[in-house]
Amino acid sequence: MLYRCGDHVLLSGGPLVARTGLCSQYEVTAIHPLGEGEWGLHRRAQGLSLPLQLQAHHTVWRKLRSRAEKLVEVPTGSVNETVSDTLTPPSAPKQTPPPTPQQ
Repeated sequence: MLYRCGDHVLLSGGPLVARTGLCSQYEVTAIHPLGEGEWGLHRRAQGLSLPLQLQAHHTVWRKLRSRAEKLVEVPTGSVNETVSDTLTPPSAPKQTPPPTPQQ
C-alpha cells in the first residue's frame, strides 16, 4: 500500500491510521531491529491503539500491551520470507549490449 502525508510517501505492507484523532489510547510498545540492509539498519516500530469509541481498563490494556511488544512476522508470497527480507533499494534497469553482427 502507498500512503502519503504531505511530502512524505511511505510504501507499507500493513494498515496505517489515516488520522491520529481517531485514537483515544495509544502507545508505542516496541522497536525491533530487523537486521542490516543496503539502506542501513532496518527497524520495525510496533504499537497499540484503541479507537475513540473504545476504552480499556488498565488491566486489559496491560495484557494487550504485553502481546503488542512481541515481534510480528508479516508473511509475504513465500512461506519462509518476511517483509523485512524484501526491503532492498530499487536497482538500475539492466542494460544488455546490442547483438554483434554475424559474418
